[in-house]
Amino acid sequence: MADIPVKKRSEASIQQDIRIALGQRPDVLIQRRSVGTFYTRNGTPIKIGHKGEPDLQGVISGQKCPNCGHSIHAKPFGIEVKTASGRQRKDQQAYEKNIANRVGIIYILARSVSDALKGLGIK
Repeated sequence: MADIPVKKRSEASIQQDIRIALGQRPDVLIQRRSVGTFYTRNGTPIKIGHKGEPDLQGVISGQKCPNCGHSIHAKPFGIEVKTASGRQRKDQQAYEKNIANRVGIIYILARSVSDALKGLGIK
């Protein structure tokens, strides 16, 4: 899927293209992650997720151990989608530093489908 110049793209359209591209792969399970406070029909607030969580989350199989090269379990990933001029908020930077890097998930800041593929090591 060819990338359209990101300057003219919305974050939602980039995100959708990434979901479509990765969702077609048998080695990837991906989902959109909505985070925030939502309300039931009767007005009860429900908090979902943690501030700073990436827009897209999933797992990729077929990963290799960096030490021995043997196959390992599927590895979790998170993709924070931004436009060409978009910047991570402080809570997103904190998530990347304190959660993603600490527990070893693949964290990708993607502005295009090719950024997401590259971050997951997909050619």
